[in-house]
Amino acid sequence: MSTIEDIKGYIAVKTLDVGTNKLEGGGFIAEMGGQIPIVFGNGEVPMIWINTLYNGSWVNLVSMNKSSQPNIKVEVTPNSREELIKALNEILAHAKMINDDYCKALRINLKSIGINLLSDENSLEAAGTKMQQNTFTGVKFMFGFFNSPKT
Repeated sequence: MSTIEDIKGYIAVKTLDVGTNKLEGGGFIAEMGGQIPIVFGNGEVPMIWINTLYNGSWVNLVSMNKSSQPNIKVEVTPNSREELIKALNEILAHAKMINDDYCKALRINLKSIGINLLSDENSLEAAGTKMQQNTFTGVKFMFGFFNSPKT
């Protein structure tokens, strides 16, 4: 439930800024065995989807800023165009629309849901690989992992 075809309502942002890395022209941060753990889409506030692997299957936790789990809270601040998603008071994602075409992921930490994907305003790290100040243009993914993680 987290392949590109499954992301209902997704509209790409022209620029996604993640830890000083820029993804230009649409695309996603990471792909894991054909699945996408986190998606940032265009909207008045960032549209966010979060998926994780649970008991061998991918499940959706957040879809278009709506949580499917009682322990995951989505806080939207329309005036500042920000969104904050927390699981048991730990930040999973914090993002802001800088303008209509530019989304900045201020923080990502998916470790608490079993995915080694982290970022802050200075760097992006996936599975131990850290990136800073890169620009990706015309690619679907910044990171690609061909086998899904084992639980």
